[in-house]
Amino acid sequence: LEGDVNMLIPNKLQLGGEVAEIRVKEVMKGRRSKSISGFPRTMNVTPGQTSPLWTTAHGEGLVTARAGENSTFVIQPKDSFGNDRLAEQSADLFAVYIYHDGSFPVKKGNIRRADGG
Repeated sequence: LEGDVNMLIPNKLQLGGEVAEIRVKEVMKGRRSKSISGFPRTMNVTPGQTSPLWTTAHGEGLVTARAGENSTFVIQPKDSFGNDRLAEQSADLFAVYIYHDGSFPVKKGNIRRADGG
């Protein structure tokens, strides 16, 4: 917007015709828009801390696994806005629990980061 905004003119017919009374008061006179010094410019924004509510996992290993065979799946950590955490950010430690047909826990396995970290 450039400069001052036009005064609001309400339609009191929708509020009961001549019975309604509406007053509009200008609280502060508007100003012309100004540029902010140094903008526009490029900014680097990095994802925030990992949010368990947004973190996802995918891969065959989540639904099919056989005893004695390796199964793989990927955990994608995300921040509270749903942004993927970056490999160069601090690593998170995840606990993974695997159950046989929903009855008893299976023994502990090895978990590795896909990037070798």
